[in-house]
Amino acid sequence: MKFSFEEEMLIKAYQCSDRTQLISEMQKSLEWIEDEAVWELAGNVIAKLRLMSDEEFLSTIRHL
Repeated sequence: MKFSFEEEMLIKAYQCSDRTQLISEMQKSLEWIEDEAVWELAGNVIAKLRLMSDEEFLSTIRHL
């Protein structure tokens, strides 16, 4: 699965090497994100992460 540049930068900001941990951390942050575009971006990343396997995630973050 491909992530946009903006999505990659958001993933990097969380510094998580575990897909489920990243999903959890991003979901928690949705409560305090005030910018609608960033909130939507985080929601899109969460949706993509849920569709990925752990193996796909690890392969993807190696290239970030």
